[in-house]
Amino acid sequence: TIKRTVHRRVAPRRRGGRAAARGSGGRARATGHVPCRRVGQRAGPGRREAPCGARRPPRGRRRRRRRARLFVNDYNVLRGNDPNATPEKYVELVDALRRGGAAVGGIGVQGHMDSPVAGQVIRAALDKLAAAGGAPIWITELDVSEPDVGLRADDLEVVLREAYAHPAVEGVVLWGFMEGQMWRRDAYLVDADGTVNEAGQRFLQLQREWRSDARGIVDGDGRFKFRGFHGTYVAQVTTATGKMLKTFTVEKGDNSLELDLDIEI
Repeated sequence: TIKRTVHRRVAPRRRGGRAAARGSGGRARATGHVPCRRVGQRAGPGRREAPCGARRPPRGRRRRRRRARLFVNDYNVLRGNDPNATPEKYVELVDALRRGGAAVGGIGVQGHMDSPVAGQVIRAALDKLAAAGGAPIWITELDVSEPDVGLRADDLEVVLREAYAHPAVEGVVLWGFMEGQMWRRDAYLVDADGTVNEAGQRFLQLQREWRSDARGIVDGDGRFKFRGFHGTYVAQVTTATGKMLKTFTVEKGDNSLELDLDIEI
């Protein structure tokens, strides 16, 4: 048995690297804007405080969803131009839902952006949402609408870098990519004939940039050090008699990992 200890340091992106667009266990539950004056107000005698529109699901549904991670999901929060969808109001909604007994397992921000995209506005919004009880953040419906495909590529990169850099953002979901198959006309990454346009190429470029590859020789104790991002890896160990593949995952908080591989030497 050869023990491999893999040490990882996350490459910084202002405030730490992380894995983007990774899968999530559990189902997402969406809620839109809840224009409600009662949020944040004191409940009357004998009344339980709850935000407008909040309803207790039927018992059977509660049992089925007991293990699901429930999300809130709202729009315009990252744009900075909607007074009804500020990060502060969103945090108030999350707090009110929790006071009413809701298990808010994550915060969704839809991410329908228009050009020009302001990275500092996105960053400030994510910082404020991250303070809402430590719930992970997902950008749930990302698209950038801009007729000039070069500007679309630039703006998409701004959003993705801000999301990828933020330690509270757990994942990103693209809200479509194909011309003629999206609800917004000028947000596609792939032309109708299948050509990956400049915005799509930029997306693929970022994927390649954030992919961690390392090659080397283990030391006398069987250790191999590399620098990489959070995510799923495949380790290939080769000796004179053959090779073996081992899949492992680097999560937040991991400083070192030990893999056991049985190889004939």
